[in-house]
Amino acid sequence: WQKKERRFIRSSLRRKIKSRSKKIYFKSKCAGLIVRFAVISLFSQSLYAQTQSPGGFALSIPDSNSISYSLRNNTSVWKLGVSRKGRFGSGIYKFTEYIETTRLEFSRGEPRWKDDQKIKIEFELPVSRSLMMSANAYSSVFKDRHTGLFNDSQTNYFQLGLKNKPLKLTTMQFMGGPIWDSRREQSDTGYRFASTLRSRRLNSKSWNGEVNAAIYGERLQARENEMRRVNLKYSRKFYEATTDSFFADLRDKRQDYYISESGDIETRTESSRRFGNYLRYRLSDDLKMRWSIRLNFRETTIQSPRKEVGDVKRRRRDETAENRVTLSLNKTNYDVRLNVGFRSSLQKYSITTVDPGINVPLLSPNNEADLLILSSLFNVYPTDRDSLGFRISSNRLRYDTPDTNNFDDRDELRVLFESGYSHKFTSDFRIKLKSSVNFNHIVYLFGERSADNHWNRVFLISSDVTAKLSPRVQTKQSFGVLANYYDYDYDDRIFPVRSLVLRNFIYTQSTNIKLRRRLNFQLSSRFELEEDGKLNWGKFLEQRVAERRITSIDAKIVYRHSKKSLLSVGLSRSTRSESRFTSIEDKGIRSEELVGFGPVFRILYTPRINRTFTVTGKIQRVENLAGAVYYTKFVKLVGSLLL
Repeated sequence: WQKKERRFIRSSLRRKIKSRSKKIYFKSKCAGLIVRFAVISLFSQSLYAQTQSPGGFALSIPDSNSISYSLRNNTSVWKLGVSRKGRFGSGIYKFTEYIETTRLEFSRGEPRWKDDQKIKIEFELPVSRSLMMSANAYSSVFKDRHTGLFNDSQTNYFQLGLKNKPLKLTTMQFMGGPIWDSRREQSDTGYRFASTLRSRRLNSKSWNGEVNAAIYGERLQARENEMRRVNLKYSRKFYEATTDSFFADLRDKRQDYYISESGDIETRTESSRRFGNYLRYRLSDDLKMRWSIRLNFRETTIQSPRKEVGDVKRRRRDETAENRVTLSLNKTNYDVRLNVGFRSSLQKYSITTVDPGINVPLLSPNNEADLLILSSLFNVYPTDRDSLGFRISSNRLRYDTPDTNNFDDRDELRVLFESGYSHKFTSDFRIKLKSSVNFNHIVYLFGERSADNHWNRVFLISSDVTAKLSPRVQTKQSFGVLANYYDYDYDDRIFPVRSLVLRNFIYTQSTNIKLRRRLNFQLSSRFELEEDGKLNWGKFLEQRVAERRITSIDAKIVYRHSKKSLLSVGLSRSTRSESRFTSIEDKGIRSEELVGFGPVFRILYTPRINRTFTVTGKIQRVENLAGAVYYTKFVKLVGSLLL
């Protein structure tokens, strides 16, 4: 009897395995057909334009396996990303490709295309335990048929080199090879090289050091591009919640651009020096401090040819220093945070020409700015169901220019008050309340611009209610009221009322009704009311100028076949109306009214964690007051899979 039972179990297992293998083979076959069909349809839309893309310094390619299509009114976008890693013989390879095609349709004339394609192939072959031979090829092609300008560009290069790992956490690499570049109808050839060093050190005494260095260069017939960068990091942990870290980032960069089809070249050089220190200190078990210092020095020079004055050099020097201290107190029923910061910046501009006697106007003035930041945060939890929070933030900016002909010198004061309250009645019923007041005051120091002194006052009140009315019905209701008052200190003689007011009211709701175990009904709506007007702040009197009413409602049936698939279909209706007012007593004249109606749909299929297919769409037929009809379209297809 035991032998018969074992035979029966084995035979049943064989049948299940055979049946499941057939299902897996069928699914993989269908998935392969879907991918092939999607790729073929992608290329068939723009075979003649899939040839060009911009290169230059931007060598990064999205590392993903995905395909997507989106349609928004008259613009269609196709995207395809492919990433593959594996072994070839005793070596390791990586292939990455990214394609993006945009199609812009017009009511008259042929559609216009814009295409971007990047391909990168990397291969490493071990020579010894620490030495590898490396090879990579890169191609970037861009074609622009949207603007009609000469934006087409193409970059191709091939590199060979060595990669060495003398220590466990240290890597050195050198690569070099030919490069072909074309842009602005100018073609260049030359060579490209890149050298990198990455080293990291850990110590049992809780310190960590890291060094990253890189040298990159392109030597073309008419242009030179190069970059040198060194990044240093050092950190140490003294004891629990107490650490200190320092970083330094040094960078020099040069890049030449073609600025005309005749071959004129503009050279841009940039030198950047950044330093910073971050200290975290535990004053007590509940009280912690963070202190950060950052310094930034940058100088940028742009040299471009000018027919009337010869070569022109424009220089800009930036210096920034920031110091910030934060204290945090965490208790069982409350937590407090205080922040004090100060930032100082300096900008200096200069322009030089070949002939010193030629005067070139300086568009940007030298300036100094000081920013003081004060903020505090207080959260309290009186019970397990209640939470109350307050936030106060204040910024003061002082902006000064030494130029006596410039009158932009000003002081700015920004103050923000926020409060929020949340109460959980039951596990299925919760309410949230929020309010905020934001003040912004700008004062110009010179009388030539004192008429532009103004206040900007923003008041906001909102609430969210989440409730489960029954085991089958869930709903969420949101309300919000906003008032924005833009008030000038002095009115103009020509326009007696310059101050403005904007009011906004928004109500949204979403309700989910469970009809069956896998079938739901979802209803969502939105109502928005906007009002613009002129404001006399002294009398607090408003003259309405325009009023807009915007409504939308979506009703959908959602069917979840399983945990891996979902289907949603429904209808959507939206309206937008606008009225204009000429006086306070005016009841308004309707100047615009739009009514839209159409289907909405969504399909989701996730056969595995790393494979997802989504189709989302919304199409509406819109009619205005004059009876004219047009359509708004939004369709998006996204597939993420492991090829």
